[in-house]
Amino acid sequence: MVAGGKTYYNVYGAYVTTMDTFNARTQGNTVIVEGGTVKGEIYGAYAKSKTGEALANNNTVVLKGGNLIAATIYGARAFKDTVEQTTSGNTLEVWSQGIAVKAIRNFSNYLFVVPQTAIQAAAVNPAASMLLTQEAVNMKNAKVAVTFADRITLAENDKAVLIDKVEQPDGMTLINPSELENGVKGGKVNDFLDADLTLSVDENKALIVTATNIRAGKSSKAVAESSSSAAAL
Repeated sequence: MVAGGKTYYNVYGAYVTTMDTFNARTQGNTVIVEGGTVKGEIYGAYAKSKTGEALANNNTVVLKGGNLIAATIYGARAFKDTVEQTTSGNTLEVWSQGIAVKAIRNFSNYLFVVPQTAIQAAAVNPAASMLLTQEAVNMKNAKVAVTFADRITLAENDKAVLIDKVEQPDGMTLINPSELENGVKGGKVNDFLDADLTLSVDENKALIVTATNIRAGKSSKAVAESSSSAAAL
């Protein structure tokens, strides 16, 4: 976990290098960033082999805070000698409003846990985003899950700006958080509230979620049913 007032250059969920024909394989790692300053790169995992297999899949990076304006965030990178290999199944979780980074790369899954501040900010400034990037984020065939911070208040057609600029949203799909390949690593998500969600990309290339048909989630229903049962006794 990256937290506190420390300064880091590069941060790795895992770092595996091998010589000769040995394989470099790592997967299922998690990096959580809650504070501190990162001036270089953040990797869910990094793998490099001289002539063997290099594999770095199904890793997660969780962003909750910190000074990351100079940082490039990678789901993973893998190299066979100097040739970069394809990675897959890596997930980026974003839990706060206004996280600024240099760039986002090599993620196929995204989870946004929308806080009340993101709803409030979007109502005042349509450009106020949860994730701010200097480079547009490639969202081709990305899977995007959206949920809400605990006990958030929503009104019909409330919006949140998830990423300030994206490119190639072809094939991007909205999924339920329960469908994430790596699960949710950053903490418990809200199950007191449910809504119909729609993703859109506006004229400024920002990725936006809109909530309609606001209703109680399964935990709210469970609480209501428990209260009704207790009242009947």
